[in-house]
Amino acid sequence: MKFRDDVSNLTGGSKNFLKLKDKESVSGIFKGDLHEYFIVWENGKSREVPEGTPKAGFRFRVNFVMKEGSTYSPKIFENGPGVYAQLKELHDEYGLDSIVVKITRNGTGLDTTYSILPLLKQTLSKEAVEFISTLTLHPLENKDNAPSARNVNGDDIPF
Repeated sequence: MKFRDDVSNLTGGSKNFLKLKDKESVSGIFKGDLHEYFIVWENGKSREVPEGTPKAGFRFRVNFVMKEGSTYSPKIFENGPGVYAQLKELHDEYGLDSIVVKITRNGTGLDTTYSILPLLKQTLSKEAVEFISTLTLHPLENKDNAPSARNVNGDDIPF
């Protein structure tokens, strides 16, 4: 087997996803295009399928840039149709990629809701906007079309 010598720059996996626990909140800004897709659940795992597949559920991913320590970094925010509708409404009203929002998770497991509120009084400095525009966003598509398996009851669910 052959492995890369330098593994420190490899990206991917759950560390790139925005994960919140019950009652946790985070502020940031959505950037880039959304990736919309459909999944079905089989044996406790999800698998991406074409639109129109029976029993398929809608999902989406988008990059969310938030402050971590003294810098800004993108995380992948993944969710379903209810949150998608909230984001569409915010985008139609304010332009989602130009406002700071606060995401709050309420609940656990399948009994989870998210509230997404615009922080209209919070603005980013010119320097922050310029820096955020230079960030490399995470790819949102499952390019090799492999199943995006996640245990339904596991802590590794990114939403």
